Amino acid sequence: IGIFEVRKDEAECLRQIQEELGFEALIRPEPLTLENVGLLEGCQGLSTLGQSQLNRELLSKVRAQGVTCLTTRTIGYNHIDLKAA
Repeated sequence: IGIFEVRKDEAECLRQIQEELGFEALIRPEPLTLENVGLLEGCQGLSTLGQSQLNRELLSKVRAQGVTCLTTRTIGYNHIDLKAA
């Protein structure tokens, strides 16, 4: 799972969950962008906060990396192009 925009207060909890459940996670502090989408290669899932603007172009590249599940750790979802998703 690629987890982007990880805040300091989330990082330790995410690492514990990763260890307890036995899955691999790419934990990154920066937003997901066209420049770093290649980091998702081999990931099945993606989790972001609201700074990652998941528009049609970025979502297409996310899918090309093999991601089939998208989650957001936000209340809203206005950063996600729902039609493209």
